[in-house]
Amino acid sequence: MKKLLLILLCLPILFSSCKKEGNNEVVIEPISLNNAWNLNVENNFLEKGIFGGNYIDGNTNIIYNNSVNESLFISNTLQYVITSGESTVFKSRIWSFNESQSLIETYVDYNDITYNDEQHSYLKKSDTLEINFQNGNTQKFLINKLDINELQITSIQNDTTIFPIFNINGVYQDSIMYHITSTKYYFLKQ
Repeated sequence: MKKLLLILLCLPILFSSCKKEGNNEVVIEPISLNNAWNLNVENNFLEKGIFGGNYIDGNTNIIYNNSVNESLFISNTLQYVITSGESTVFKSRIWSFNESQSLIETYVDYNDITYNDEQHSYLKKSDTLEINFQNGNTQKFLINKLDINELQITSIQNDTTIFPIFNINGVYQDSIMYHITSTKYYFLKQ
């Protein structure tokens, strides 16, 4: 009987000593484009190279044959840097993406007054972002980085400039150059 009484007395102590301590779950915030992103830095680059293959001049319909089959990269030069709040007329530029695939672009001046709100539409596919701006222009971007605090995108330009190289006497030099302008945008979550 004493043993039974001892067992019954120890059971509540045993269960109370194994009580669960609080909620220690780690909450992982999902990574989403649907946030307000403050533009931190904008860099503009000019890439130069030798175009591989042949080129038809759209204005004159002259075909330039090129002995180089694959394009060769020559240089990538930083053209300018814009840092929000330092080298701009605005204090901040905010892109707010939402689930209905609309993007609201807002500028804030140094008196904290918002101006020039524009609404655009966008489409995100995998690692690309296509924005249809309010002025009718469409721009494609490559998403370089997207996490809970940062968004980095690079414009995919449609305006690659291709031109044949001539010597001082106007003789084609069997080289076709290309220039591509691209812009990298670095945003921080607001």
